[in-house]
Amino acid sequence: MAAHDLLGVTILDACRAVGLKSPAQVAVLGVDNEEIICECAQVPLSSVDNGLFLQGREAARLLGNLILGAAPPTAPVLIKPDRVIVRSSSDTIAAEEPRLAQILQYLHDRIHSPEVNVKEVSARFGLTRRVLGQLFAEAELKSPIEVIHEIRLRHACHHLKESSLSINEVATKCGFSSARSFCRFFRKMKGCSPETWRQATKA
Repeated sequence: MAAHDLLGVTILDACRAVGLKSPAQVAVLGVDNEEIICECAQVPLSSVDNGLFLQGREAARLLGNLILGAAPPTAPVLIKPDRVIVRSSSDTIAAEEPRLAQILQYLHDRIHSPEVNVKEVSARFGLTRRVLGQLFAEAELKSPIEVIHEIRLRHACHHLKESSLSINEVATKCGFSSARSFCRFFRKMKGCSPETWRQATKA
């Protein structure tokens, strides 16, 4: 974990220089979530959103109180970090088995494609569906189809919460053939429609 995003990018560059792959071998996390810095890195950098907007708002409130004659706070005012914005530098599932690590990374990279399913993954990596399932079981992971579903769901939740994309656009970005199939899947996994979940998280 780097103290700030520029240092995080420097660490990623240093890893690349010595032949270490991120996130497969080294996961890197920055702080501040400076989007231009994070998104333009060779490996997009995951970063802690430390709530700069909330810090500014709280500072303005305190300043206003002081101007009106209120006593200054007797202890530091702490603003909790908001969340981790996950990007490629940490977006992986650790796996000691090299083939499994490659499969998991492939799923994360290609989850937007509706062609990604257990049959397609098995064929791409030259494995039978049974052997593929055994790889996941030996690593104490859920079944391949359940992992695919979880990755699709996580990407969908990210787009619903962090963007203004339409439900149809979110469905396309997460590998669904239609908004209807996406909504059916989302309701099964979350117990509500995508739009209801979006409104609840932004309330």
